[in-house]
Amino acid sequence: MQKIIIAGPGNSGSGAVFDFLKTRDDIFLPFYNQEFRLVNDPEGISDLENSLYYNFSINGSSNSLDVFNKFVLKSGGRKKNRYPAKFKFLHKEFLNNIIYTEYNGLPQFNKFKLNFINYCRFYFERIVLRKKLSDINIYKLILPVSHELFIDHCINFIDELIKSSKTFIPGKIALIDQAINIYQPEQNLKFFSKSKCIITLRDPVGTYYSIYQNPSFGYSGLNIYKFIKWYKFIYEKINHTKFNSSNFLIIKFHDFLYDHNNTKEKISKFLKVKDQNNFFDIDNSIKNNSDIESKLNKKDLHLIRSQLKQFIQE
Repeated sequence: MQKIIIAGPGNSGSGAVFDFLKTRDDIFLPFYNQEFRLVNDPEGISDLENSLYYNFSINGSSNSLDVFNKFVLKSGGRKKNRYPAKFKFLHKEFLNNIIYTEYNGLPQFNKFKLNFINYCRFYFERIVLRKKLSDINIYKLILPVSHELFIDHCINFIDELIKSSKTFIPGKIALIDQAINIYQPEQNLKFFSKSKCIITLRDPVGTYYSIYQNPSFGYSGLNIYKFIKWYKFIYEKINHTKFNSSNFLIIKFHDFLYDHNNTKEKISKFLKVKDQNNFFDIDNSIKNNSDIESKLNKKDLHLIRSQLKQFIQE
């Protein structure tokens, strides 16, 4: 099953590319219009991999699996349509598959974190009932399977989530939004079988306008001076990130709007699909992006153009 992942830094225009592709008749949305962030968010699969294999300790691996479990269950429960009905079953199966062995224990770091009820329970079972520590089931210490098996099980877990979606149609391409960390592209993409990723970049004027027209919790603290530092930091990091051209296509949002036909062809060639006359309204996107500079504070616009001039797309 082929997958297309759409990604980009904040307010980069990647949503427009997502909307453009979802109008194709060979596309389906396994997670509807919602972002899939089980891999790249903090406490997700990528962080779990790091704790289990690159920064391994018994306490660390046990804690990271516990944290991952809570993160996944919370992310799956807030919006009922995000994951399929058998999500909890698939999640539990995945956890069982990546554990090589486990046993009861209570290391010091976890003992400090016990809530009052579990704290009392532990001492009751230990002192009053005189149970052995190995028989007190309050915390599990785990050892993971091999790294190769872990990656295989991650791939299978994500594939099964997609195949279990109500929107799944065999033979069609799964379109997934914001599923990878663009600063760790290859490390994240390996968890998605038969996948390619389109990354959208946007110039600072358009990005700044988008942030302040549609403020979100993630960017609410950016004034013009902090925005300039933020944008420069983010885009310089992207410029130093290596992207394999066979798996990643980087497009400029400016080109997507104003050189749309050529950009469409480039996307189709990259994905190895036929170009379609779909129903995406590029004129509406152009309209939303027009005359941005006249809508910005002149002082802010001058600061952006002078301090981020190397990033301006024209």
